[in-house]
Amino acid sequence: DRKPSKENQALNFKVVIDPGHGGKDMGAQGFFSISEKQISLTLAKMVQREIKRTSKTNLEVLPIDVLLTREGDHFLTLKERVSLANNSGADLFVSIHANSSPFPRVRGFEVYFLNAEATDEQATKLARVENAGLSAPIGNELFSILSDIQATNHINESSAFAESVFSSMAR
Repeated sequence: DRKPSKENQALNFKVVIDPGHGGKDMGAQGFFSISEKQISLTLAKMVQREIKRTSKTNLEVLPIDVLLTREGDHFLTLKERVSLANNSGADLFVSIHANSSPFPRVRGFEVYFLNAEATDEQATKLARVENAGLSAPIGNELFSILSDIQATNHINESSAFAESVFSSMAR
């Protein structure tokens, strides 16, 4: 059984995976009455298992801890999901959803990342629905400038990660 080096033990990378919806929030309805909440939880558990498997075989690189915001069918507000990730010290927060389309022949996937502005009208509408109830506190000017710098860094990292996920899924 391989163990991470002492240096890497202190560098555990923490990933929080958020299976979208849950409990009273069904999400989109698919064929055969399968709900988005069921699909997202199943996918989140598959991703969690794969990350853990990969991490065990690559401990010398960087150990990875993986948490789910929900393990079963229960409802969490978006604020609770974000708080769980922040309180756990997550380095990466991934929310899995299975959106629907009014066009039955549509196939494919989308990858979104947190950005100050949505990239198109559809993304704006989706963000409004998914982020209902979240508000950002407004602080003093220095805090605001530092927050903007940190947000820009996170946006750049998120954009690069989203591109990597998209490319991997497309292959």
